[in-house]
Amino acid sequence: MKPATLNDRLSAALFTTQGLTPDDSTDAWRSLAMPFFEVLAREAGQRRLDGAILSYAMGDCLAGATQYNARGYRLTDGHIRRCEMEYVFVQLLRSGSVSGHAGRSGDAFSAGSGDVCIFDLSDPFEFDTSEGSTVTLVLPRHTLDRKVMRHGLSGNVLSRRTPMGQALGAHLLTLARLLPEMSQQEGRAMQDASAAMLSAALRDRFDKMPDVARPRPGMRQQLLDYIEVHLASPELSPQHLCERFGMARPHLYRVFGGSGVQRYIQRRRLEAAMRDLQQPGGRRRNISQTAYRWGFSSERQFQRAFRGYYGMTPSEALRQVEHPLPSDVSLADIQKNLLNWTKITPGNPPGP
Repeated sequence: MKPATLNDRLSAALFTTQGLTPDDSTDAWRSLAMPFFEVLAREAGQRRLDGAILSYAMGDCLAGATQYNARGYRLTDGHIRRCEMEYVFVQLLRSGSVSGHAGRSGDAFSAGSGDVCIFDLSDPFEFDTSEGSTVTLVLPRHTLDRKVMRHGLSGNVLSRRTPMGQALGAHLLTLARLLPEMSQQEGRAMQDASAAMLSAALRDRFDKMPDVARPRPGMRQQLLDYIEVHLASPELSPQHLCERFGMARPHLYRVFGGSGVQRYIQRRRLEAAMRDLQQPGGRRRNISQTAYRWGFSSERQFQRAFRGYYGMTPSEALRQVEHPLPSDVSLADIQKNLLNWTKITPGNPPGP
């Protein structure tokens, strides 16, 4: 490939926590991630979030490499509504591992070094990572094949053991290596090629899913709709859903991904409770009333579940002053934010 002239090369930005205090390091990571999702400290006594990001603006997407220490990531429905980020994260794990739950039904997933993970920013997820490194591509959702977008993308893992997983992984490694040499025109062409490659790999994955793994058409959505309508009912449970829809429990678990049924119901109840507590007039709402309103059997159960999910008590949520994120945040804005950090955190970029 002919090297691009200096003025025609892709815009690059580097962020590293090298030289930052623990508090500044953690604040910086959370600030950079905020338009996308929350970054959480997971290990007991963990004082800082460390790592580095090298990002290139490539057409309408971002691409680059990341290094990080152990942490958690979470995207809630409230965050999705505030940010409205219409993008898909594609991450090749060069080292480390991830595991968690993703999608409206809370499907469990896990991945290791060499696998490619997909996360759709229009669907909730929560997962933990070990120390590791990735090649990351952030694509607009509209660049992917429409048939692929009919499926839930978050939590899909393209295994390094499959031909398409290997091919996509090799493509991402080559992309990372070539980014410093690319021109703007080549970057736009590479975006189109990357979107086509990802769509092909996902089509292959979905086409090969065994029938037993596919719920009958519309069943998942029927279940989700029913749960939303009856979220406040104390009777709502996996057993109730089985009786209501005439399903065996193993079939219900296949639809929701293992034991994610109760987890999904509790998450939706907690998010409804948080909306109540933080809406205008929420300060006057009794916490106990909120707990019972959303199907919790006791205030104690609600307090424990709320703290476990949000990392704060309902009382702290009432006192919290919300600062809604702008709904028009773009990848260009995020790249500018990275450039701002570049000016104050010089260091060596993570290699591809």
